Amino acid sequence: MIRATIPRRLNAPAAVLAAVLGLGAAPALAHPDHLDVGPEWEGTLAELFALFAPGPAMAQGFEGPTEPVGLSFETLANPDLTGELPGLEGRKLRARLWTLEPGGVVPVHSHANRPAYIYVLEGTVTEHRSDSDTPKSYGPGDLSVEEDGVVHWWENAGDIPVRMLGLDLHAN
Repeated sequence: MIRATIPRRLNAPAAVLAAVLGLGAAPALAHPDHLDVGPEWEGTLAELFALFAPGPAMAQGFEGPTEPVGLSFETLANPDLTGELPGLEGRKLRARLWTLEPGGVVPVHSHANRPAYIYVLEGTVTEHRSDSDTPKSYGPGDLSVEEDGVVHWWENAGDIPVRMLGLDLHAN
């Protein structure tokens, strides 16, 4: 299992966006503090992140914020991948445009059974990970790879909003 954040410059960010947008439309959020993760979900962003909060054994004493601040996102696509390839039954590929305001945070969460790729479009965001004592900054064109075993949180310590394209594979 690879447990690394791999920043790299992508030569064709427009191609990445075009590919994501071509996946199909999904409804936008009715309110930036609420999101549509399923027909029965009526929770807030804080409640959603609580679902992905790491257990004590996984975090190994790793601490950070537990509530989102200054975070909003728009779902661009969320197609069901059942039948696309073997082994993807019950999985969706979600594409979201994230905005993290100055002073904002994405609280501590894990990526157990939910790999994600976060591509920074604008601004600079700092990631704090349980497997490193040194925070890592990402700017436009950088990509973070988040896989099983990753426990982390993000912050925008800058003075402009950070905009990121997030792709994750999640269960229906």
